[in-house]
Order: sequence, then structure tokens, then C-alpha cells
Amino acid sequence: MSATGPTPNSRQRICIVTNAPISHNPRVVKEADVLATAGYDVRVIFAQHAAWTAPLDAAILDRCEWRGHPFRLFGANPIRWSLRAMAAFGLRAARFIAAISPGAFLAEMGFSKFLIPQVVMAARMRADLYIAHNPQSLPIAALAARFTRGRYGFDSEDLHSGEYPTEEVERIENRLLEYLEKKYLPGCCYLTAASPGIAREIKSRYDVQEPTVVLNVFPLAERPLASIVSAASGKPLSLYWYSQIVGTDRGLEDAIRAVGLLQGAAVLHIRGHIDEASRAA
Repeated sequence: MSATGPTPNSRQRICIVTNAPISHNPRVVKEADVLATAGYDVRVIFAQHAAWTAPLDAAILDRCEWRGHPFRLFGANPIRWSLRAMAAFGLRAARFIAAISPGAFLAEMGFSKFLIPQVVMAARMRADLYIAHNPQSLPIAALAARFTRGRYGFDSEDLHSGEYPTEEVERIENRLLEYLEKKYLPGCCYLTAASPGIAREIKSRYDVQEPTVVLNVFPLAERPLASIVSAASGKPLSLYWYSQIVGTDRGLEDAIRAVGLLQGAAVLHIRGHIDEASRAA
């Protein structure tokens, strides 16, 4: 948190915005836990894309010290069905027009599928600080902060504008993303990033202050005792690699090469969605 941000124990309200279920976003959960422990009134707006994520999210909310506000996108409720249909149509229309000229909030509507209802939801929180946790949430946090005269920050969990392969960098999604990052990142009261490389690239691309690095790690105290005993007993070293998408150019190749350099037996567990093309490769 920057020196000009809210002071701990002041009960100022912080609203974290993410377009993923909290059960799929441990970085959001860890940040909310830390801020709540520091004395802030923390609210988390998150999306639920499928019914099976609801009980997983509920289990987290049952033990946390902050409040979660799901934006539910599943179910046969006529209102939700209409919302999804209108959002899908609006997204396509906005992208078509934004490809020619991204102004007048067309880029926002063409990139953040549920922009308007989520901005309304966030603005109702009347937060002093909004923290966006993915690109789709960046304009939502910025607009909610504008309407409530608050401030907003952004946590770059990845180098999002660098996620597309070279042959796909001109896709409309990537063009809109770069436009929105250039538009909103300079207005952030603070920036954080998941690695030093991401932080340096964001500073270089958008001429902003280099983000503070917050690594994707967990405390050693949370490491299961069984894994420590297993490693000390001479059994194969067990390594775990996770990404929502299993594919090339996401660090998996480095993990495989690293296993090959280890002395002794090792097991690499890979978790994530993989398509048939990547599986065959």
C-alpha cells in the first residue's frame, strides 16, 4: 500500500474486484485476508460463472473476516438469462465499433462483458479504495472510484497484454486491453505485480511508477507436515505446477527442464485445463 493510502485500523472501506470465483483466485483471498487483519473494512466483488464454484466460494467466506459479494452468472433465472444475452450482444457490438474507434467507453464495454452492472455493484460499496485484480475489472474499479470520489489501484497478476502468442497480438481483445491499460494505469494510486519482470515491463510499456512486487507464495508455516516428512525420508521430490491453462510459453517448459537438472528422483504434478492440441504436443 502506498504511503498516501488509507491508514490501518481506520475502518476505511476497500473493495476488491475480480471477474473470477474467489475459490479460483488465491491471490485475491490472501490480499483480502491481510487487509482485513490490518483493520480495513474489506468487501470482495467476484464472479461466479458456474454453480459448482458456489460451495467452494462459500467455504472460504465462512472462515474469512471480510465480506464477499458474488456476481452470479449461472442458472436459468430469466433475469440472469436476459442479462447474459444482452451482455453477449453488447460485447460483440462494442468490439465491432471499437475496432474502428475505441472512444466513448466502447473499449470498456467491448472488453468487460458485464461492465455496467458490475460498476453499479461496486459503486454501491462506497469504498475509499477499489482494487482491480484482472484486466476486465480495471475499468470497473476506475469508474466506480470516479462515481464515489474514491481511488483505485491495480494488481497485475500476470503481464496480461503479453499473454497472446505473437500471431495473435492484433486480436481486438489485445488491442482493447492495451488501450485500457494505457488509459487507466496512470490513474492508479498504487500498482502491484506478481513478479519483478512483470513490474519492469509495465513501467516500460505505460510510463508509470514501477509496481511493488508481491510474489505468488504461501507461508512455509502453511506447508503440510506430511510433505516435509516425505522429502526428508528419501522419497522422490514432489513438485506442483498449476495454471488455469496448460500450454506452451507459460513457464511449464522451464519447470520440466528444472526437473531434469535435479539430482535424484522427482515427480512433477501438472494441474490445469489442457486442450487436445497441447496434450498431443
